[in-house]
Amino acid sequence: MKNRNNLIAGALLVILVIVYFAFKTGPQDTKQVDGDRFQFDTEGVGTIVVLSEDDTLRFTRMDREWLLDGYPADTNRVNALLEEFSTLTADRIVSTKVENHTKYEVGPDGKRIRFVDAGDARIEELILGKSGSNYMETMVRREAEDAVYAVKASLGRYRNATKSGYWNRSITSFGLEEIVGVRFSGMYDYSLKLNEGVWDYNGVGVDPKKVEDLLRPLGNMRASNFRQEWVAAADPALTISIDLYSGQNLELKFHEEGEEGSVMITTLAGNPMVFEFSKSSLNRYEKTLEDLQVEDSAS
Repeated sequence: MKNRNNLIAGALLVILVIVYFAFKTGPQDTKQVDGDRFQFDTEGVGTIVVLSEDDTLRFTRMDREWLLDGYPADTNRVNALLEEFSTLTADRIVSTKVENHTKYEVGPDGKRIRFVDAGDARIEELILGKSGSNYMETMVRREAEDAVYAVKASLGRYRNATKSGYWNRSITSFGLEEIVGVRFSGMYDYSLKLNEGVWDYNGVGVDPKKVEDLLRPLGNMRASNFRQEWVAAADPALTISIDLYSGQNLELKFHEEGEEGSVMITTLAGNPMVFEFSKSSLNRYEKTLEDLQVEDSAS
């Protein structure tokens, strides 16, 4: 009797051990995983397409730069995206069943990213699923495969990527030494001109150091955001017309959207984009002749 009880107890213990290991970590696929299966060489990539929640982003490579819908993209950010996806590490297979694709948000209508070479041949395409429980991994699937993989990367931000987040926010890009004249009209009304190496304010000579400090930021103006489908409701509150040594003229128009607003809507002649720009950043250009005159060294 005692031996029988021992046998029953032993059998129950074996069953409990099996159940414990079966459910301790949830269902897993025991197939060996190739950690490098999603990795590829970035040099051959000519186009990147991101199909996100509300938008389709199409990046095209131009030499070492990237364009997004024909407009310069933030190349550093696009290169970071490319580096992240080209070095993904597959950690494990979480499912091989088609019925689980919806569960992991990698079904046919899932958000995805595609990498294409210069000849329009597909290098890689991944459907981007939900994040793992630790938010440092993401479920991904190739469209032609049933297997869902957990990769060691947090890729959720690409599921709701927007064009405004990847366009280059530079409004102007030139050096101070390229400027030969600037005209402010509207909120401020005066002109600065460089005549034979000497700056003047409405025709009166002023301190070159003060003028250079004032004008230096004009060559590196950056938008805080982009505005879509905007139509000017009134004349610009401020126009800045910049003449360069090359003979090029750049005309910036700043529109107000309300007296108490902190953002100006900015357009640059010849540029298709509409930018948002900090209103407070324009305060530096409110200058009188006295502000820019040479200091009296005797005093």
